[in-house]
Amino acid sequence: MRKYQTTGQLVKWPLARIIQYIFATVLSYVLPKVLDGGDLDVEQASHETVTFILDGLKPQG
Repeated sequence: MRKYQTTGQLVKWPLARIIQYIFATVLSYVLPKVLDGGDLDVEQASHETVTFILDGLKPQG
């Protein structure tokens, strides 16, 4: 992750915070489905999660 930060592809936030956001995003899809017992569209959830992480953690400007 530090490599991507130094090349300007990832925000220069503390790595612990970045990992926290990634885990929170993944859990926000998985946890309701585990608790509710419903179906999870893994392909759609994966696409949305990756899009958020790639676009949401890009440096601004």
